[in-house]
Amino acid sequence: MLQRRTLIGAALALAVVPIGDLALAQDAEVSLFKVVSAKDDMIVGLTRDELAKFGPGVPLEVFAAELQRRGQMAVWQYASTRGAQGDLVMSPVQRIVVIYPATARIEPYRSALKVMPPAAR
Repeated sequence: MLQRRTLIGAALALAVVPIGDLALAQDAEVSLFKVVSAKDDMIVGLTRDELAKFGPGVPLEVFAAELQRRGQMAVWQYASTRGAQGDLVMSPVQRIVVIYPATARIEPYRSALKVMPPAAR
């Protein structure tokens, strides 16, 4: 009986972990996306404030709708770099323009590294 309770408790604890990660991802200051085109793919980021200006909703859907509406958008390209303490972080490296007709797919990108906002660059 004790073994069964331990197994159930462990299973519930594991089930709660992804929910916590999702909540943190939604509260993140920067949302990362993988933009895939016929030529290559890149990681880009939009701040919470930028996404809020485009309208309410799920960040992926808001970004995709705004890109389609505008036809092109300037965004920050992100890559892994060394932070001030020497640790690996995802940080903005340059502004790029994403063009809607050339974009094959946009998907949310989750990094195991700390994501730095553009101002912290």
